[in-house]
Amino acid sequence: MGVLLTRNALFTFDELLAKVVDEVLKSIFTERCAFSVWTYLEMTFSIEPLDVARKPETFSAGFKSLFGPAAQDLEKLILTRLCQILGVKLEWKEGYKFSDYISTLRKAYVEIETLRYKPLIEG
Repeated sequence: MGVLLTRNALFTFDELLAKVVDEVLKSIFTERCAFSVWTYLEMTFSIEPLDVARKPETFSAGFKSLFGPAAQDLEKLILTRLCQILGVKLEWKEGYKFSDYISTLRKAYVEIETLRYKPLIEG
């Protein structure tokens, strides 16, 4: 998938998730269709790309409104791709929602970044 999305790239978690969502949409649909999805989410649910991490429940509701039952599969693709980039394995749990996984992955991201910069901080 995208060249931009490597572990060496310097993105905040919010930026990384927005790029992953965009990458997944463009890998399944056309670029024009992905743009239409973002436009729909912004116009109907006030969700912009960086809001996916900030308002995952609203994003998920928008996805369900647009894609129906397929939204869950798309969310799983997004989560799987994010895990690939972070280099973590996600345990799928009964009753977990997209927002629960985003919270878990945000914590993993913070741990990864802390370890990454620890040598620089300790100097």
